[in-house]
Amino acid sequence: MRRKLLYGKMIGVLAVSMILFMAVGVAEEERTDATGQWTYVLEDGGATITGYVEELSGDLVIPSELDGHPVTSIGEWAFKDCISLTGLTIGSNVASIGDLAFFACESLISVTLPDSVTSIGSLAFADCFSLSSVTIPAGVTNISNDAFQISPELAGFHAKVTLTLYVEKGSYAEQYAEANNLSYVYGVAVKKKTDATGQWTYVLEDSGATITAYLQKRPGDNVIIPGELDGHAVTGIGKAAFAMRFRILTRVTIPESVTNIQADSFGELSLATVKVAPKNPVFEDIKGVLIDKQQKMLVFFPPNKKDTRYTIPKGVLLIGDRAFYQCQNLNRVTIPVGVTSIGSEAFRDCYWLTNATIHKARIGESAFEGCANLTLVSIKEGVPLIGERAFARCTNLTSVTIPGSVAGIGPSAFYGCDRLTSVTIKEGVNHIGEEAFRGCRNLASVTIPSSVVSIGDDAFRGCSNFYFCLTVKEGSFAEQYAKENNIPYVLAKK
Repeated sequence: MRRKLLYGKMIGVLAVSMILFMAVGVAEEERTDATGQWTYVLEDGGATITGYVEELSGDLVIPSELDGHPVTSIGEWAFKDCISLTGLTIGSNVASIGDLAFFACESLISVTLPDSVTSIGSLAFADCFSLSSVTIPAGVTNISNDAFQISPELAGFHAKVTLTLYVEKGSYAEQYAEANNLSYVYGVAVKKKTDATGQWTYVLEDSGATITAYLQKRPGDNVIIPGELDGHAVTGIGKAAFAMRFRILTRVTIPESVTNIQADSFGELSLATVKVAPKNPVFEDIKGVLIDKQQKMLVFFPPNKKDTRYTIPKGVLLIGDRAFYQCQNLNRVTIPVGVTSIGSEAFRDCYWLTNATIHKARIGESAFEGCANLTLVSIKEGVPLIGERAFARCTNLTSVTIPGSVAGIGPSAFYGCDRLTSVTIKEGVNHIGEEAFRGCRNLASVTIPSSVVSIGDDAFRGCSNFYFCLTVKEGSFAEQYAKENNIPYVLAKK
């Protein structure tokens, strides 16, 4: 009797399972293709790519077929967080790009979509902070509103890049760009080529070939950039061509043919020295540091150079964008009096940098952002401008005096300077940007002169110190601002 009951229960379970099987179906098994590189599932007669077996870096070309099956879709989360992926070309059978397919691919610069694509899913390219160009064909009829979204809370930690969509006139993509306030142009982004050796990608421009990536996955510690690719003179090195991909590359040699080097071409953190061919007409190296031939602009200081102290050569007028970006050993830099411009992100995330004296240079956007051990900044009379986020997240900075020569303090200039306690702004400064001192939670004293005629929204938001107070002149704009925003203030002595 007991056996019959058990048998009856088993039949019942099997019957329920059969019903569920027919109603729901079986999830398709994930496969690895014959090359051992791709994973995919079969859906509706086509392959949906679910991932790549090895760690990705450089440019990726997604095939049109896998094991004889047309690749029709890129699945959800397929290439999420592939932070070393820089370029993407998609095979000619792909119709849809799934939700979050390339989410947070931080180094991805360009994407070319084939004519077969019709839809781009939610957050498909979200938080791709380096993405500057996407070519979208006329056949695309659906793009999620958040497909290219950048998280505002993370944007400040990355270089600002403007995304441009390459679209056809009158297309859905054009309407999408307008509706979402995205930059767009008609046409197709310049297509990258891979050289005959398979080691380099480049684009052809009027002057010659500009290298966009080095594809070798396991290079030696020394790379010599060729003077020629496929018969074309190499005249340029593009943005992120060597971006944090190898972690063993310590030396790069630049040929005499290269006359244009974009900011952040050499983002490789292990790089310790740069050499330049002696006959190069535009660039030279001084003890492994890249500088222009006239010695007026410091272009690039290798991030893993062992020097802890460095004096910028006399005669240098300009410090280039990202010139010292993420230098790992540097704690002191001497900036000559003659320097007139410090480029965007020039010293960004130089963690060990402890002090800086700036004589008369314009301080660019995010120039010292994230210098967490910066404790002393001396801004001299003659500095004309402090750019947006110039000293944001300098969490050990305790005090700062801003001279009257500074016309304006940029938006978020001192955002998140946790230990900043006092700020003195001298007569002559006219503008304080929005969120200029936001999140300076220990800030207790700010002296604002009568010359200040505008203060941006939330300039002192999050300044939560119990003793926080503005010192202002009677009848000044700053006094009116303090009253209207319910900020404690005292009147300066006459």
